Amino acid sequence: MRSLTALILLFIVQISSAVIPDSFPINPNQDGISLGDQGNKPMMSLLFLRGTGTDISSDGNYLVYVTEHENLEDPLTVDYIIHRYNRISNTTQSSARVMKSSKKDGASFSLIFFEDEAADSVLFTHEIQVNSSVTSSIAYRYSFISQEVVTYNPEVETLWSVSPNGQFLKYDKSGGTFTFNKESNVEILVPISHTLPNGNVVNFEKLSGTHGLDINNQGDMILQADYESKTLEGASRFYQYNIVTGNLVSIRDMIPLIYDINITKGIQHSALVSNNGQYITLPARNSASELVILLINTITSEVVEHKVPFDVYGYGGLMPRLLTNSGLVQYVRSDNGTAEETGGTEFYLYDFESGLVVDRRATFPEDPNTTEFQTKIIDQISEEGDVATVYDLIMKKVGSDITFETSLSWLALNSKVEIEVKITPDNLTIDPYADQASKFSIDVSGADIYGLDVSCNLSNTALSVTHANYDDLFGAQNTMTLPLIFDASSITGTETLVAPELPLTSSGSFVMADVIAEFTTEDVEITCAAEVSDESGQLLQVALAPATIRIDDGVHGGTGSVSGVIEIPGVTDLSGVEVVLSIDGRQVTVTTDESGRFEFDGLRDGEFTISLASVNYVQSCQAANVTEGGAIELGSIELLAGDINADGNIDIADFTFIAARYRLNRGDADYDEKADLNKDDTINIQDLAILGSHFGSTQCNPLQ
Repeated sequence: MRSLTALILLFIVQISSAVIPDSFPINPNQDGISLGDQGNKPMMSLLFLRGTGTDISSDGNYLVYVTEHENLEDPLTVDYIIHRYNRISNTTQSSARVMKSSKKDGASFSLIFFEDEAADSVLFTHEIQVNSSVTSSIAYRYSFISQEVVTYNPEVETLWSVSPNGQFLKYDKSGGTFTFNKESNVEILVPISHTLPNGNVVNFEKLSGTHGLDINNQGDMILQADYESKTLEGASRFYQYNIVTGNLVSIRDMIPLIYDINITKGIQHSALVSNNGQYITLPARNSASELVILLINTITSEVVEHKVPFDVYGYGGLMPRLLTNSGLVQYVRSDNGTAEETGGTEFYLYDFESGLVVDRRATFPEDPNTTEFQTKIIDQISEEGDVATVYDLIMKKVGSDITFETSLSWLALNSKVEIEVKITPDNLTIDPYADQASKFSIDVSGADIYGLDVSCNLSNTALSVTHANYDDLFGAQNTMTLPLIFDASSITGTETLVAPELPLTSSGSFVMADVIAEFTTEDVEITCAAEVSDESGQLLQVALAPATIRIDDGVHGGTGSVSGVIEIPGVTDLSGVEVVLSIDGRQVTVTTDESGRFEFDGLRDGEFTISLASVNYVQSCQAANVTEGGAIELGSIELLAGDINADGNIDIADFTFIAARYRLNRGDADYDEKADLNKDDTINIQDLAILGSHFGSTQCNPLQ
């Protein structure tokens, strides 16, 4: 079993996005039971597992957790006490030192579950230090009624899962993973392989603490193919297996073919099935290769995707960790990054019902030299998604020594979010040719709002913030604001009521922002993080509603391209010549490089016209029909000298201009270099000959 200390070191600091509701501390000292001279600290969860440090009863009324204590007789080991907390009565019932002489600095007490819906007893795995090099892992049962601890089954080593109704168990023994149906008293070896209809054999990965796959009340669990098997023809990464019926169903067959679920590499990948059997959630990539979390409704066959706000790099993955009967999913991104991208671990809580990210946590510090930090991590969620247990973790680092202080609390997750921060654009689509300028507002709605801190970001530079200012959110009441900070891609503002009579209970605009769009076709997403507080300074739950603004210049938005090379006789440096591409009255301009090359890319399908402009030169227009993202190469285009008055034509007006300055040299009073077509500092017969050879040429689309 992995060392708990080593695993905790992987999960360090938080970057908070949305905020979770008020939490309520759980303090076992308040029940009047002595917990030892060394105090107590809740056991830290392994983070990726269900039922590790805490568990929640099926009705959400009881919480169970474990505290670790110094062994007063043997300082090289620790003791453990089990606690059952009643949320309704706010009381705690605790065991004596139920497990003594446990190994120190390791995951010696883990994987605790309520035994059934009554929540009168718990099952757990405990690892005892036999000697300096040997440990023994055994499953136990503790009753809060009899206050006795007994061996659950002497053959069971690690107890991995217990269904909330207590009927089904999953555990390791004799080198294999088994399930047990208490109702029928039947033990079954978990399948280790499956033969596909085409004869290919899929091997399932050994179920372990890293995966933490659960059993639900119907006897369903998720099996996953190993890394090699998932690539076999006809194979799926995940399979739903029912203990009672023995049915094994490919999850690949439950979702549209546009989704790729064979995406992850390494240890962090899984799918989950809800305890009521209605939902399955798993990571995938959609048709645009975007990383998503899918929610499969096994009753209606509906598949809903949530595009996650990141990608993963290197050795890591995307893993749903918790799933409720209401479609509330906690998922974890974990990777080791790349040379350009920072790796890390982030926890997101997403509600498929409301379509909102309820909470976001990240646990890798940006600064490796961090010596102290504090973070909160949701550990478990009740079946209906209305109650969660939360660890408050403080880490302190002195030299090479790292210490942790943990406390435990619970919170109520309301399905209805009363406070919302949303982006409201003046224009969901901006046409830069009509008007590059636009606006958006950061709006707030809800009740009992006394203060707020909002930070918003634009996803790319195609849209830039040019100005921002506070709006009159709190009306006539006295407020205190911090300076509004903004740049081209972000806005941060903070405002709070001062000696308020009434809180904000309605809706209004917090910040107004002016933006300007580039000449391109692109989607720009505006997302926000927010903290909202009540009168006592407690943070309130916030729903965040981003917005997407479409910039459409009528030219770009595809994958087509048009390119070519200009030539001007006698000129070696051809840089700086303007080349204009136009369609339906819209124009995009680029300039040539030193060799005369130009290119337009990202073009949508259409009939384009290309014209060029340089002093004294014209060129008949070039047509380019871009279809299905094709690349049009125009080749060499020679510019024709003689358009002296820049009206797009080589005609009598240009001839007259040269004739009036005939035989003048540079330095003469009326010399004009525009008439010196060959640039030899003399206006003579050679210039007239150049103009004559091009006489009558017309620029198809002269620049003004």
